[in-house]
Amino acid sequence: MGLKVVPTMTWSDSRSYTFCNDGVENGSVVAIGMIGCKRSKKEFLRGYNNMLETVEPSAVICFGEPFKEMDGNLIVVDYRASRKVVR
Repeated sequence: MGLKVVPTMTWSDSRSYTFCNDGVENGSVVAIGMIGCKRSKKEFLRGYNNMLETVEPSAVICFGEPFKEMDGNLIVVDYRASRKVVR
């Protein structure tokens, strides 16, 4: 059984969209983090929606509380609780 890698998606502004989604297989599961995006909600949502259209992920693992405007198959993970897992 192989190890499945889940890409973490990040972007800055519209100039980064082209290369941020490159190499991510369409329909794959991706991850995003909500830490720090609250200050630039509008810009974050633009990039998020672009990622949804480009990658068409089957699921989005979301570390932190998502914005209510976020569409897609979101799997929300409590960031603080996930850090307390014994490794």
